[in-house]
Amino acid sequence: MKKILILIILALALMGCANDSFKSTPAADVTDRLVNLESTIVVFGQSTCSACTEFKAVLEEILKNYPSVPLVYVETDKDNSNDVATLTQTYLPNATVTPITYFFVDGTLEKQEVGYFRYSQLKSFLIETGFINE
Repeated sequence: MKKILILIILALALMGCANDSFKSTPAADVTDRLVNLESTIVVFGQSTCSACTEFKAVLEEILKNYPSVPLVYVETDKDNSNDVATLTQTYLPNATVTPITYFFVDGTLEKQEVGYFRYSQLKSFLIETGFINE
């Protein structure tokens, strides 16, 4: 009985450690940002996409080191499909693959990049696009 109790406690502890601290932003909130002409970096991903999962760790590290970067992640398969459709049809051209990253300056799409970035690549890209000043 003690062994079973220990296993249950261990399993619960491990599940707590697996908590994903990088949260998805609802598509409706992203649309609001763009309607309000905010500068925003939008990453479109899916929970079933392994590259997206790896990229989320990079995004989390960027936000840890540069908390003022206006970065949002939309998990398309876990969001309201109507809100996702509105966002893609209005603001996100070519949102047919994941991950894909869109760079908006004052609500205007400046760049889009398909695929996963390593930390150094994303940091360089954020410096190049003016989202990080170094």
